[in-house]
Amino acid sequence: MANWKKIALSHYKGEWWYGHLRKALTQLIEVHPFFRKEEDPIGFDIESDITTLLKDWDGEDSFYLGSICATYRGINRLRIPTALWTDYLPLNDYYLPLIRQFDQVFCTQKDSKHLLEQAGCSRVHWLPFGFDETLKNDHTLEKIYEVAFVGNLDLPATTEERRRVLPEIEKNYRMNDYRTSCFGDGMMHTYNQSKMVVNIPALGGFNMRTFEAMASGALLLTKNVGNGQADLFQDGTHFVSYTDTADLLEKIDYYLEHEAERLAISENGMREVLSNHTYRHRAFEMLKVMAANLATKGRDASPSGEWAALAFAYRHEKRLTNLIKLCCTDGMPLGTRISISKKVVTCLASLCRYALK
Repeated sequence: MANWKKIALSHYKGEWWYGHLRKALTQLIEVHPFFRKEEDPIGFDIESDITTLLKDWDGEDSFYLGSICATYRGINRLRIPTALWTDYLPLNDYYLPLIRQFDQVFCTQKDSKHLLEQAGCSRVHWLPFGFDETLKNDHTLEKIYEVAFVGNLDLPATTEERRRVLPEIEKNYRMNDYRTSCFGDGMMHTYNQSKMVVNIPALGGFNMRTFEAMASGALLLTKNVGNGQADLFQDGTHFVSYTDTADLLEKIDYYLEHEAERLAISENGMREVLSNHTYRHRAFEMLKVMAANLATKGRDASPSGEWAALAFAYRHEKRLTNLIKLCCTDGMPLGTRISISKKVVTCLASLCRYALK
């Protein structure tokens, strides 16, 4: 097993799960962030070659943990092992060229594991979200809300459902101001003040709210979404699932009337999350998996693979200049050049539409 000493890490700061994991890894190992300059004044340009930035790193005691939202050139040419933690869903197939640049892929949704393997990723490990123990979490606070919800009301996959269900709950129960955004310690404070937390998950479903709500000591009411939820928690023991709005309202009524049952399930859920599902647990698991697979590489190391990954990244971030420069790369086959040229055209069209709004 490798004796890891340090990790090079790059991610987009909006990928909250990376931020939670980074804090946990820092307690176990040296973590060296390689943020992009858009997010950090001392960060690096998108066209930086990661092989140059990490040229002195030793693959026997270090690895690179990257992101599909903060890519660099040369990921598939690094001499050290590489890993990615992704919230990949089937609707996100366009990310695959980037995902295939890495040796080891960790996915947050269990059902995505076999999909990624079928898509050519040879080393995939299910690593779900967890709870960040650095959040201020006081489950002894007075329960001033009967039901709480914290989340984005405009997330495309759940907008209609959330805007339909939440007013129904609000009409009948004491509820927090769910229309105001709330994050981090503020989110936990709301959960700590609530008897129950409703989770209306998006596609994929097994989200961070699952762990945060249970860790707060509130009773989690959520849809039974699969994706590994039943592998970690038992419905009726650690949380309670619902099927539709009528079922949800019935269960809110039931658990308000049956306080002892509600408190028992809440306690079980909180204990299980804090004992086995924090980001410290996830960090240990990642280091263990990376050590076990040290000798094998799972990346697409071809130049065409790197070009495809960069083309997607530049197109996704609407970086027209970077796309044009990539298209002019010496030695690029005609077919690849044509494919990237099409992305140049679509990127230009997208920028024009944005400018005309």
